[in-house]
Amino acid sequence: MVSWKVIDDASAWAGHLAEFGEQHYMQTWGWGEHRAHFGWRPIRCAALEESGKIVALVQFLVRGYPGGVGIVWVPGGPIGEVAAWAETLLEAAKTASGLRHIVLKMNVLRAYRAEDALVMRMYGWLRTTNSLTSGLSMMWDISQEADSRMATTTKNWRHNFKRSEKYGLTVERWDNPNVQEIAALYAEMEQLKGLSEQVGERAAESILGTMGESVLVYRCLDETGQMIALRACAFLGNHGWDLMAASGNAARKVYASYATLWGLVNECHTRGVRYYDLAGVDPRGNKGVWDFKRGTGAEALEYLGEWECASSEVLRVGVNFALNRRGGAG
Repeated sequence: MVSWKVIDDASAWAGHLAEFGEQHYMQTWGWGEHRAHFGWRPIRCAALEESGKIVALVQFLVRGYPGGVGIVWVPGGPIGEVAAWAETLLEAAKTASGLRHIVLKMNVLRAYRAEDALVMRMYGWLRTTNSLTSGLSMMWDISQEADSRMATTTKNWRHNFKRSEKYGLTVERWDNPNVQEIAALYAEMEQLKGLSEQVGERAAESILGTMGESVLVYRCLDETGQMIALRACAFLGNHGWDLMAASGNAARKVYASYATLWGLVNECHTRGVRYYDLAGVDPRGNKGVWDFKRGTGAEALEYLGEWECASSEVLRVGVNFALNRRGGAG
């Protein structure tokens, strides 16, 4: 049994995260501050053994409602072995949030292991009934040099990348990204694909402002200097994660997405990133993205995924009913 302690210092939190080999950017201080701009209250807690050793970390995102009830969301975490937090996390969330009754939901973005799932079920965790994601991704080992890495891509991916080199594209690091331009490109893509808003101006400004130097942004310009594609990642230690990706109608014709991803990943490699998470795939619902990401040579990854528990079964059922009607936690 562990005890939980609130960590309210950004430097201390970053230091504790760095001690764990398996991290996730959604558990960083900056990501919590980003979500705070959209109605969530971040609370960071460490699990301590009797010796005082920290064995797990969790960043709760809390949204409270009248009557002392609320939803607690854990994106990307917790950090640490499942056995260290599975038994006590619900009570830790209640204590830290000050709420009497909560529904605790999380998306554990680490590789699925049957023993971890077994431990969670043993302590009353349930698979989320209104999952937000497919639970699948692609993990790309980018530790090799560019030529060797290119050789592991599929023939079709290499062919399309070489096509991109014929159109006079400029792929460059975007050191001072313009949030209006980011939002405009996303809006163009959303209209083309019939999507709801993915990243608007406010979200882009928040992400770039709170995540700081842990975000790398690349853009692709056509021959006239017009931006037609962009891609951004978050990186932490030797891991990187797709964070933003958008392309306009003109990008399709010149294979700009291939050139942009390649440029971004090459710099990640230079910065010491070894593993690059392509951040979600849906082989049935979005086959085009699945084919594009699989073509890099990345390996399929199943996450431990989305789980939930609650202090009240009635509340859990009610919250899930409401979220199903609204289409997600927001």
